[in-house]
Amino acid sequence: MTASTNYEISFEYSGGDGSNYVHLEGDSTGTHAGNAATYSGSWTAAAAEDLWFKVFTSPSLYGMPGELFRGVTHSIVYDTETGGPFTQNEILSWGSGATAGTAALLALDDDGATGNFYVQLLTGVVPVDNAVITGGSSSATAQVNVTVTARTVTPTFIGQSTGAAIIGAYGVGIQSTDLTASDLLTDLSNTARQPPNNVTFSVGGLVVGEDYVHVTWEDTGTIDFNQRTLNTTLSGAGETAVVVTVAIPSDTPTTGFIRIQLDNGTYRKVAYTAWSGSTFTIGATDFTGANIATAPRNVYIAYLDKLATSTTESFTVVFTASRSLFIRVRDGGSTPIKTFETTGTLGSAGGSTTAIRTADT
Repeated sequence: MTASTNYEISFEYSGGDGSNYVHLEGDSTGTHAGNAATYSGSWTAAAAEDLWFKVFTSPSLYGMPGELFRGVTHSIVYDTETGGPFTQNEILSWGSGATAGTAALLALDDDGATGNFYVQLLTGVVPVDNAVITGGSSSATAQVNVTVTARTVTPTFIGQSTGAAIIGAYGVGIQSTDLTASDLLTDLSNTARQPPNNVTFSVGGLVVGEDYVHVTWEDTGTIDFNQRTLNTTLSGAGETAVVVTVAIPSDTPTTGFIRIQLDNGTYRKVAYTAWSGSTFTIGATDFTGANIATAPRNVYIAYLDKLATSTTESFTVVFTASRSLFIRVRDGGSTPIKTFETTGTLGSAGGSTTAIRTADT
């Protein structure tokens, strides 16, 4: 059905008489803009009368009613694009007569004059090599470049569930925060993708605005200070990279904090915004004067290094192997506690600990 379009529902019955008939429920003083009508040789409208009815709708998916959405049925390689770009959700058309067809453009890999359409076939037949495809709203055109591949369509377009894992249908994407390592997705290149095992470690029992929580690697019951070694001296007024001698571990958070040993022996907290290989990217930071760090100095990763903003603080990483952690909580505020220190393990299911609050009187 199309919005703002008038429709009529009719019920026909023959062979009845004054004693044998079908009764339709309605209201003789209805308020709907339409009206009831009867046919007995000709149509007679009853302007004040309405029949009772309900209209059921479903959410729109990719520009079509949800109950009509099936997912990607075909992928089409194209070339010689002109007048582009094509636009997602528009209706594509091609051919005429026995070669005609239409499809909804669900996804697009646009490389300029070439690319790939990922479509749901709506009517007709699939296009053949060199068939001209036209975008219904963009008016762009392109030609099929040999390959049209039929994709498997599942009864439910999202895929299936085993009860413990999602097995996604072809081309279905799910937000990473909603996935587990047991799920399996298939991307538009028809490659199976296994999500990483994202695990969370939490520290509870904190006082907001008073407790400072520090979590890092553990070595013999204390902080593992020499996780990495500085490869390049930091002495400039606007250093933007911290380079270490060996690769940064793959389970390191994408952003966070590192501690860098300065020449005076103290450890400076520095935020990093990205990392790659053996380099942490940092905002322009002054390492002149007392802040010089001459290679080789210690560098270590701090999973948590902050004043508590919640009664429970946590971090999430991609699990690759179990890690021994050192946890420290300090509170020198209005309700001071003795420094709490413990060790823990970040395992395949994450982990947690709770600060023991022993008053410091």
